[in-house]
Amino acid sequence: AVTGSDLRKKVYKRPQKTLIVFMVDSSDSMGEGTHARIKAAKGAVLAILAKAYQKRHRVGMVTFREETGEVILQPTSSLTLARKSLKTQPTGGATPFADGMMKSWRLIKTERLKDPGIRPLLVILSDGEANVPYEAEKKLTEVMDELFLIAGRIGQDSISSIVIDTGPLRNRSDAMLRISGVLKGTYYHISRLKADGMVRVVADF
Repeated sequence: AVTGSDLRKKVYKRPQKTLIVFMVDSSDSMGEGTHARIKAAKGAVLAILAKAYQKRHRVGMVTFREETGEVILQPTSSLTLARKSLKTQPTGGATPFADGMMKSWRLIKTERLKDPGIRPLLVILSDGEANVPYEAEKKLTEVMDELFLIAGRIGQDSISSIVIDTGPLRNRSDAMLRISGVLKGTYYHISRLKADGMVRVVADF
């Protein structure tokens, strides 16, 4: 006799895509290691794209320097396009951390409109210094409070995050640790992550 429990149905489940947005500090506050940090981030983007290609994940990149943040790589799964977009990137100037964070958040929101089921991950590389407010009327003494407020709003928007502190170990600031806490993210210091370690941490998300 055949009963209901004997019947089987094959169910196809669409794999969940991941959007990885790198947010990289390319200002003067990063010191002599600025070019190395940018190079490491670009290498991580390309390495993660190579690994994520089969899963159809998308990777984008935002940098911030001078007065604003800039999207230098729109979310893509194309390794060729990523290499072309990341070829040259200027460094130096002030540190508009808040604007970089807002640009990254806006990028994630745009991708969510295209694919509501996408799983976003924000990866921040910075030393935690900020000296340019998002709102022009803010005073310099209010810059960090404004930054923490924006981070808190992102943390409440179901966005996972990995915060990589690039500041020196000696006289280290706790800014990135605080930002990680407000974002409800995972904190790492760059000294504990080699280039392949950064790729592994992000790729294992």
